[in-house]
Amino acid sequence: MKNSAVSANRDPIKRLPLRNPGQSIEDQIAKFRAETIDVWIVMLIFAVVLMLWEWYWYLIPIQSGPVPITLMCLGVIFYSVIRIRQERETLEQLKLGLKGEQATGQYLQNSLLRQGYWVVHDICFDDFNIDHALIGPAGVFAIETKTRSKPSGDSTVSFDGHAILIAGHKPDRDPIVQSTAAAKALQGKLLEYSGTKVSVRPVVLFPGWFVEKQPRDANVWVLNEKAFVKWIGREPDRLSRETSFQLAAALGRYVRDREANAS
Repeated sequence: MKNSAVSANRDPIKRLPLRNPGQSIEDQIAKFRAETIDVWIVMLIFAVVLMLWEWYWYLIPIQSGPVPITLMCLGVIFYSVIRIRQERETLEQLKLGLKGEQATGQYLQNSLLRQGYWVVHDICFDDFNIDHALIGPAGVFAIETKTRSKPSGDSTVSFDGHAILIAGHKPDRDPIVQSTAAAKALQGKLLEYSGTKVSVRPVVLFPGWFVEKQPRDANVWVLNEKAFVKWIGREPDRLSRETSFQLAAALGRYVRDREANAS
């Protein structure tokens, strides 16, 4: 009787929740820790234990000297410490990216939700993700968040309509190419799930940075989060509230479908 009652229980959550800001980075941090830093910590502990074990039996004494094992363990310890320090730098960069996405996502929601905008976070595709999608009166926006630590000297971002310079340097990966591809992918999914073809504006945000004045008619907007909200406020209405809701609901279905297939 007890078993039948348990088997009759059902999950009360009918719809999968949408993803949180930076959820892909959170997953990446967890995987990174498990596959890199934790591995080297285990190696370091193993080397220390093995070395102490050898010295213990040497001091009793029972077998030959521990010098060869000690030298080997010291090598493993030295290399493990170096690798842990290197991997921690990568981990700190991931944490900074996560912090930037979460802060940007919250800022967009707090600033634009009452103006009739829907914000969908961390939209995953096969080999990349879109940090935020904004849907509302001014249209649809695919937003890439680039969180960088600011140098003590030049800490500005410039964009001439074609290329980005961050503190006077070209980034390793071109955010313009990335955001343009993201906008195209988002446009395709909205068409697939809603049947509505709508243009998607690619946006690159540098939270906390000063972004120099740029051509407003550029295909890609490059701004910080506060300037982006101001630019949105000056845009004409392009979508009705009903259309915005339909597009946001369609994007939500895609995100839930993908999560369901992945689980």
